[in-house]
Amino acid sequence: MAEIGESSTFVPTAEKSSRSARSADNPAHGHPGGRAGRRLGALLREIAGCTQCPSLAPHRQFAVASHGVARFGLMLIGEAPGRVSLEQGRPFSNPRSAIFRDALAALEHPRFRELEDLFYLTDLVKCHPAPAGRSTANRTPSTHEVATCVARFLTRELATVGPSRVIAVGRLATRHLLGRPVRMAAVHGLWCRHPAGFRVLPLMHPSPRNRRGLIQVGLPSPEAYRRYLTRVFRVLTRHVDGLFPECA
Repeated sequence: MAEIGESSTFVPTAEKSSRSARSADNPAHGHPGGRAGRRLGALLREIAGCTQCPSLAPHRQFAVASHGVARFGLMLIGEAPGRVSLEQGRPFSNPRSAIFRDALAALEHPRFRELEDLFYLTDLVKCHPAPAGRSTANRTPSTHEVATCVARFLTRELATVGPSRVIAVGRLATRHLLGRPVRMAAVHGLWCRHPAGFRVLPLMHPSPRNRRGLIQVGLPSPEAYRRYLTRVFRVLTRHVDGLFPECA
């Protein structure tokens, strides 16, 4: 299994500057300043009001302030909001994807305790996809739902945030970011170059349904997956610490 190493090249798109304070009035705390920040804030408000897909009614999605920080140029992209994550009001907090939060917490980093402190968090599909008549369940987004959200929103999020590194969680996120069908076992853990210049790290989703594939890439247990994520996050936080030193 390929892993991100301590010598991995990290290409920032943002300049050094002091860290912005988290604010309830700031749609993505620490978002890029000036025109880019205003564009991102407007885009998040547009996403929050979208009712484009009738199949996703009643259009339940994360609040504008739930997307984390954009200024470090790191994005974490999932498939769609899950029911448990929506109830808690935080992306990546359902029983399986919460392993991402556990992995970052294991670093015990003084600045980056939560995913929202390090990443801009988003999904391919912004609204919770539920089976008809089962609003508390989850389903895979349809091809139309994914295509609509990617065209209307994700493409603009990428252009506005201007990331240097993107972690794509799961097959759908990976396929749409790489622009081609993928076999997750072949690309998991490899930094892939996006045509726009940033790097994409595809990760197999830690779902029990992917157990065979996870074993194939050397992650036979949730603990092994968490340890791997912690190593990835350690490399990213070290680079961010060097590029964006905190005021003493």
